[in-house]
Amino acid sequence: MIAFLLMVLTALTGSSVPYAGGQLVTDDRWFEGTVGLHLMRDGREVAAWCSSGAPIRSADLVAWVTLVCPESGEIGATVLHRARVDGSHRVDQRLPRRTDTSGSVSLLRFRGDDLVYRSIDGDVWRTDLVAPPRRIRDR
Repeated sequence: MIAFLLMVLTALTGSSVPYAGGQLVTDDRWFEGTVGLHLMRDGREVAAWCSSGAPIRSADLVAWVTLVCPESGEIGATVLHRARVDGSHRVDQRLPRRTDTSGSVSLLRFRGDDLVYRSIDGDVWRTDLVAPPRRIRDR
């Protein structure tokens, strides 16, 4: 059953990365530039969020974005998350308003342990998730 559920969700989106003994999986519920992001373990949803896209993975790290679902009518932060694939060493960073114009960012890649992402206005940013993100390329 677990394999089937992951296969179905991955087939819909092509997005599934291992994390903390389970899988981070995006679904096909697109709404105003967001998707559903789910942490699945043993065939069950452990947690769910809105995200601006698929999580990314390097050899030993995984990263994802969470944000307030637009349809909720609430205002909240866009948050970058990075952790080891096993779930340890998790670091979260709330993005300053100036770099997440409408909350939506696209993760591009890891550069070492740093994350590189594109803001909705097209600028490219790099962050170690400790210091404020720094712009590395304009549109």
